[in-house]
Amino acid sequence: MLRLRQVREERKMSLVGLTQLTGISPSDISEIERGRRPAFPGWRARISRALGVPQDELFAEVDDDRR
Repeated sequence: MLRLRQVREERKMSLVGLTQLTGISPSDISEIERGRRPAFPGWRARISRALGVPQDELFAEVDDDRR
């Protein structure tokens, strides 16, 4: 899982909420968060700007402790 999901959830933001800020579909964001789809450079930049977090932090792998 990417740090992106943790940041989004910490901010109580839904996938739809992030979609409204970035124009990236909820399904694409979900797949990116789970590491099943690459985040294109333009998408990475839009997500980073929307959340106000540097790309290198957002797209770092983290453990999913919810398993």
